[in-house]
Amino acid sequence: MADVATTPITYCFVVTNTGETYLNTITISDTTLNVTDQQMTFLSGTQPLEPGKSLVYYLETTLTAPLVNTANTEGNPSNKDGTDLPGYSNPKDSDDAQVEMDPRALEETDEPTQQKRLFLPLITR
Repeated sequence: MADVATTPITYCFVVTNTGETYLNTITISDTTLNVTDQQMTFLSGTQPLEPGKSLVYYLETTLTAPLVNTANTEGNPSNKDGTDLPGYSNPKDSDDAQVEMDPRALEETDEPTQQKRLFLPLITR
């Protein structure tokens, strides 16, 4: 829960490959925030994404109102070197995050806190 409007917030987008093949050309988007992985900051992971491994991106922004957003991901099944595996459909997933705002304003005696972080665990099968 954020304390006031214009609170800095960091969204973390985690894509985990729970399937049996590598995934390549993984995309992430959030239409509510109007961003794709191209506007996010890459934090960790590699593509092609090995089964059981994760990619992590984050987005720093400012919260101006309560928000429910949905992140979406899609990947292309591939072999270890990223070559497409024919006959496999692209796995997709989505997940919601809700950010609420505390109705009170910060008091003068309140200490500032670090940016709040929201994790969106996007699990691609």
